[in-house]
Amino acid sequence: MKKIAIFIFGSLIFCQSKSQITVGSGILPSVGDNYVYNNDTLASGITLGASGVNQNWDFSKVTNHRSNSESYKSVVGVSGASDFPTANLVSMNPGINLFFRVTNKNLELLGTFANSNPLFGGATIYDKPAIILRTPLDYTDKYDYTVNQAFQISGRFIPDSLTMGFMVDSIRIKIRQDVNVEVDGWGTVQLPVNKYNVLREKRVTNNAVSIEAKVPFIGWLDITTLAGGFFGGFLNSGRSTEYFFVSNESKGHIANVEVDTLGNPTRISYKAENVGTSDFDKLINDFDVIANFNQSKLEVKNKSSLSNDIFLEINSVHGTLIVGKELNVSVGSSTTINLPVMPPSIYIISIKNKAGDLIWSKSFVKS
Repeated sequence: MKKIAIFIFGSLIFCQSKSQITVGSGILPSVGDNYVYNNDTLASGITLGASGVNQNWDFSKVTNHRSNSESYKSVVGVSGASDFPTANLVSMNPGINLFFRVTNKNLELLGTFANSNPLFGGATIYDKPAIILRTPLDYTDKYDYTVNQAFQISGRFIPDSLTMGFMVDSIRIKIRQDVNVEVDGWGTVQLPVNKYNVLREKRVTNNAVSIEAKVPFIGWLDITTLAGGFFGGFLNSGRSTEYFFVSNESKGHIANVEVDTLGNPTRISYKAENVGTSDFDKLINDFDVIANFNQSKLEVKNKSSLSNDIFLEINSVHGTLIVGKELNVSVGSSTTINLPVMPPSIYIISIKNKAGDLIWSKSFVKS
């Protein structure tokens, strides 16, 4: 009887250890990768779920409010690459390039290069890399890191009321991020279409932002309190918590959940399973979009072999919806729509299918 009990106990341990996964370096991105994510920006009625072993996190009821893609390219010839000599991967986004170093274990963010912002243009180089993905990863793993960044802008952008009447040469914004990561669970995550075997990372970030003014003959003065009203939401000091789900079945993150101070989800980003990397690349080639902002016209050409009922969106770089319109574009034809008056800026034009999945996206500049 004792031998039978030992056998059963050993079998249970074996089954549990067999279910738990170790996430390897296969999840790290490489040149040419393109991931599509859907975003539930309300997360209404969605619960985060518990930590621990053999969990089932159910996000099958999420709603897609907006889609975005992450594209990784070579750094060769990219604006800002010379400021990041150890970078070997870049993600190019409207107005800003993110420079990464991919090793045989980690994906590390080295900094950013903004090429269109008059205030914060140029390179922002982190003093230490931010660890976006780390492998190998196991349940109960813990690690932390600190990233400091600082950048300056001309004092002429700041009103005199914020500088206590002093003549200011420049303003320096300093950001410190202390990040603590813990793999607090393993199990499965259920998305609207697929289920994945995953590890769950709890990522807590403490942000501290300060602003200093450089005054001739005096040096740097802290004006954080005075400048808070001027910079508004940019001074995002405080603590934030996110949960990331990773799996050997897909590169990058499977899902990312932002929560409030009570642990309730406020936004969920998740893989658009029915649009894989190769499918997305093919669908991109099925459309041409020609934006003529001077004449307030936009033309969509269908180069695919099927008629398409699509939904076209134009968003600002801040995520504000400018245009949302349903279109039917038959095979080999095109359609033209009128655009509202839009100020000079960068805009993201996206095309979605009937299911709300992103099938085409590109940024355009109106000068």
